[in-house]
Amino acid sequence: MSTVEVARREDAAVFTLNRPDRLNAMDWDMVRALASAITEVGTDPSVRAVLLTGAGRAFSAGGDLTSYLTLQRDPVRFPQFVEGSFF
Repeated sequence: MSTVEVARREDAAVFTLNRPDRLNAMDWDMVRALASAITEVGTDPSVRAVLLTGAGRAFSAGGDLTSYLTLQRDPVRFPQFVEGSFF
C-alpha cells in the first residue's frame, strides 16, 4: 500500500494521502512519497493543477508524533530529516 496515491483527472493530478487508520498523519515515508509524487508530475507539462486530499474521515492529522519520536532516536535518519536531505 502506498502512503500517497496519484491519479490523473484530465489536466490535474490528484494526490491522496493514504493512511486513513492514522487519520493520514504524516510520517517520514509519507513525506518522501509526497515529494516523489510532486517531482514526478512536476516534469509533466500537461499537469496544470494538483489536488491534495486524504483517504477516510480526515484530510490529515498533521505529523505522526509516534513516528517522529522514533525518528528522533535514530542517529542517522534524524539528522538527514532535519537537514532536509531525506529525499
